Amino acid sequence: MNKVPQFLKKKAVYLPIAAVILIFGASSVYSMFNKPEYQTAQVERSEFSNIVSVTGKVVAANDVSLAFETGGRVASITAKVGDKVTQGTVLARTNSGDQYASYLVQQARLSSAEAQLAEARRGTRPTELQNLKNNEARAFEDLRQAIQDAYVTSDDVLRSNVDVMFTNPTGPYPRFFSFDDVSRREKIEKMRLEVGDMIDEWQKSTPSLQSSAYSDSYRNEAQENLQTMKAFLDLLGEASSYFKNADQLSDTVRTQYINGISAGRASISSAISSLNASYKAYINAQDALELSAEGSTPEEIARAEADVRSAQANLLQAQASLSKTTIVAPFDGLITKVDLKVGEQVMSGSPVISMISNANFEIESYIPEADIASIHVGDVGTTTLDAYGESVQFGVVVTGIDLSETEVDGVATYKTMLQFFIQDERIRSGMTANIDVVSETRQGVLSIPQSAVISKDGKRMVLIKDMNGNVEEKNIKTGSVDTNGNIEIINGVSEGDTIITNPPK
Repeated sequence: MNKVPQFLKKKAVYLPIAAVILIFGASSVYSMFNKPEYQTAQVERSEFSNIVSVTGKVVAANDVSLAFETGGRVASITAKVGDKVTQGTVLARTNSGDQYASYLVQQARLSSAEAQLAEARRGTRPTELQNLKNNEARAFEDLRQAIQDAYVTSDDVLRSNVDVMFTNPTGPYPRFFSFDDVSRREKIEKMRLEVGDMIDEWQKSTPSLQSSAYSDSYRNEAQENLQTMKAFLDLLGEASSYFKNADQLSDTVRTQYINGISAGRASISSAISSLNASYKAYINAQDALELSAEGSTPEEIARAEADVRSAQANLLQAQASLSKTTIVAPFDGLITKVDLKVGEQVMSGSPVISMISNANFEIESYIPEADIASIHVGDVGTTTLDAYGESVQFGVVVTGIDLSETEVDGVATYKTMLQFFIQDERIRSGMTANIDVVSETRQGVLSIPQSAVISKDGKRMVLIKDMNGNVEEKNIKTGSVDTNGNIEIINGVSEGDTIITNPPK
């Protein structure tokens, strides 16, 4: 058996050891020169703002389609597409002759009612009061004259028309001419005596009739006496049918008597009518004077006020009917559509003119229900418009959120309106908007850069470096992300910890 030389045995022992030392040394040198360079940051509390990013569309704050409220034939069109109009501008009319006439009538009635109310509140003016006094004086004079005329007429009828048929008519025993009906003749003679005494007494009271001493007794006396005269003449009229049997009467005389009775009856009837009319006019004049002197009662003023309100309501109704024949601009804006022609028959409620407001543009966005809970009216944010790129930003504020959902592509969303802080002439209706809404701002929130968070085995963690330079992993629980790209830390690290912001992924 061959022996191995001694120096070879020693080499075999030291060669593996040298190889190990060489490899370890090379590894140490490599680690020393290729050690990772970590960036660190302190965990601190700061202002934290949540952001919700959504898209939307610029719309006019006011966008309407206009129609006539009543059908008719188009009479005029004063607007065309592209016109800028102000609120209240008439854009189109239909024929409105009947409605306008009704409006003028109601306007006149209101003016009349207002004038009557003013007169009721003012009371009677001195000149009007004097006129009413003059009217009352004239009415009394007419009444006094009617009473005197009643006496004169009765006396004249008795003397001229009746007494020619009597012998000794004014004596104590007046005698009527003979005819077959003795009883009727005696009744006539008795009544002639009574009528004669009545006329004599009446004559005594008539001259004393003056305004200062007037009473209804004068009128009552005249009325009673006229009725007595009427009854006397009626009796003579009934007796006239027997005159043909009176042999002592010629046909001429008989005719004269009958005509005289008829004329007397007509005169007395006229005197009765005149007396009644004069008395009524006098009473009316007295009432008017008394009412005017007292002024309007509260009830009369209230009635006049009610008449004014009624006239106002009627005018408003006529005005409303007239307005239904016109289309007017409801706000300042731009005409975008005119779909009618002069002479065309239009139906009520059919849209014929469209317009948008030329200011106060808004953004209309449909926010998913997952984000809507974070959005509130009054939240502010920024938006960019595709037309101008991301470098041009506009400030916006949330102005309204619909309470009911709107389904968009099978997703429940809520219509949200945002208004621009400043109305910029570059903004146009229909532009696409990319909106970042600051939904919440909190102070003293513990947060770190998002880049410091790593995921491992389904968990979120960070690398913490201690004072000795040692690095260890810590599990964390995170919240929302703010406008600066920081993420909220709910637990896992403490304020002041040093974290590695560029951990290996």
